[in-house]
Amino acid sequence: MYDYLYVKFWFYDIIVHILGGVGIAFSTLYILENPKYIIISTIIFGILWEIFEAYYGISGSPVGSFPYIIDTTKDLIDDLIGALIVLSIIKSKK
Repeated sequence: MYDYLYVKFWFYDIIVHILGGVGIAFSTLYILENPKYIIISTIIFGILWEIFEAYYGISGSPVGSFPYIIDTTKDLIDDLIGALIVLSIIKSKK
């Protein structure tokens, strides 16, 4: 937020959410040692993050507005893409 990277680079939010999904997925794998929970934990933490953004007013659009709904949906999809990347890495290692 400090350097307005979300404004300067349209793709910054996408990269951050995909990497967030990767981080959540690897953390879940490390803690639970079971890849079955990767998608579930990524969805849960993604939703919690979106609630955090809405509560502190850092989502970029008014809560409930069409741009907010689109951005939140895109963010959750990007989180899941990160989790799917981890799942594909796990499957390729077996």
